[in-house]
Amino acid sequence: MSEIKQYVNLDSSRPSELKEIKPERAGKVIRVSAKINKKHSGVPVVFEIKSGANNVYPSLDRSNFSSQELKQLNQVRSLLPGLQAPMSSKRKVLTNAEGVAEIDFTLSEFGGDEFEVKAYLYKPGGVKGKELVSEKYVVWRRIYYQVGRFKAGTIGASRNGSLPEVPNFNWQPVKDEFEARGHNIELVDDSRTDLVARHKNILETVDPYDDLNYSVNEGYEAEREPVSLRVILCNMIAEPRFEVCERSIFLEKKTIDISVKNDTLWRDDSLPIGLDCIISATIQFHENDTPRPINGIYIYGVGPSTIRIRFDLMEQSVFEASFGKTPTKARLTFKIKVLDGSINGLSWYNAVWLAHNFMHGKRPYTPEGKQTTAIHEIGHFIDMVNPQQNTWYKEHGHTGDHCSTGISKVDLIKDDYSGLNGTCVMFGEGDPLTTAVNKFCIECDPSLKISSVRNPQRIKRWP
Repeated sequence: MSEIKQYVNLDSSRPSELKEIKPERAGKVIRVSAKINKKHSGVPVVFEIKSGANNVYPSLDRSNFSSQELKQLNQVRSLLPGLQAPMSSKRKVLTNAEGVAEIDFTLSEFGGDEFEVKAYLYKPGGVKGKELVSEKYVVWRRIYYQVGRFKAGTIGASRNGSLPEVPNFNWQPVKDEFEARGHNIELVDDSRTDLVARHKNILETVDPYDDLNYSVNEGYEAEREPVSLRVILCNMIAEPRFEVCERSIFLEKKTIDISVKNDTLWRDDSLPIGLDCIISATIQFHENDTPRPINGIYIYGVGPSTIRIRFDLMEQSVFEASFGKTPTKARLTFKIKVLDGSINGLSWYNAVWLAHNFMHGKRPYTPEGKQTTAIHEIGHFIDMVNPQQNTWYKEHGHTGDHCSTGISKVDLIKDDYSGLNGTCVMFGEGDPLTTAVNKFCIECDPSLKISSVRNPQRIKRWP
């Protein structure tokens, strides 16, 4: 029996969705043809379709039954409410003048579902004649993904080093996981433009309609929507927070370091020192004195949590303008930008963004960690996690639908799941600095099979 992949989420009337796939292999309606040896019309051929025993939904679509069969089914249902359609159906079709009999059958939309289709000559008394067709149709879904990677960038003034292009990684483990265990989701690389402009070094999630739009647009081709996925491999994705600090300082030292306690300063190596974490700063030498602005030459971040003030670089006129001499103490007020959280990746409309680095002081994410993040974010793209499953959760320190498999009953009631270790790739707190869990759990597997891999609401024609 030959096995045929049927890509049920593709539209056979839209060539852009098919690529090398034949139109008859797209959509959930299949046309089955059986040809006899001679060009005789009116020869009866029996077609039989049978649903696989392990299908997500074992019953057949009602369109697969004759009007007589449907009448009988309705009579049975009136006696036994809730009874589903049976797992098999037989239909008799007459050949045309070319000796060909044809019939349409409707498959399911669920990944991994199988349907056996046979055709044989009809003989009175229900005896099977010569077998003409023996095929197995397997339900698949397809997604085309287009990868764009940030180009090399320019290092900020007063910094050492470089901003190299963001590397790609091996996508095969990602593809394998979506095909495994009957998920039957095929990821096809459809990349057009490899390197894209790095308009910012760090994509900020405070206003995603700005940063994300800019980064995703270049090189994206939308003709395969709604079955296309845009992927951007960027340097960092992070959430900022702003703090206002005041300090009384003594000016005996020419260089003063101020700790900002537990905060991690925002560090963007594409900006000059002093212009990434320092939003504004003023100095006041007397309580009645007018606060004087300080620019980034004199105040900047050093290390993860330290602000440095360089009095030795300030012009004497700054100090002497009101007093005629250098003061001994001052009041410093500064607004700083700190890291509220680094993000591995995110999904928005038909695109995902995958980060290469944690913002501050840690090594780049491991290749395995980035593959895990890719699986997780593409999972969101196809509407995981299903709210109907027992392990579904929202929030708890993370945005979106996630899976709590592996979390203890004690931990489940916590407001924040940060630092916990789930055992599903759809847990919301995976750590790509290590080799994280890269598989869908036993609870998510069934949800993945019924997930939507064609959803026009996800279309986003990036400007």
